[in-house]
Amino acid sequence: MKRLIAFLLITICLTVSIAAQSSNQTKVSGSVKDPADAAVAGARIFLLNTKTRMEETTVSGADGSFAFESIVPGDYEIRV
Repeated sequence: MKRLIAFLLITICLTVSIAAQSSNQTKVSGSVKDPADAAVAGARIFLLNTKTRMEETTVSGADGSFAFESIVPGDYEIRV
């Protein structure tokens, strides 16, 4: 019985570990400010994956902040 419980625990741990690795995503966030260091609301931000050439777009919030969620790690260019 102890062996069965140990086997099940190891299997569960490995399954969780593999699932965590398969969700290999990250977040890109920042803020847009003008030369006077004031927040820029409504700015369009473009995130371009330099390898796949896929582009995502978002708009900065009232405080100038923006975020791209669930981004695959890689090399990107950001344009405002």
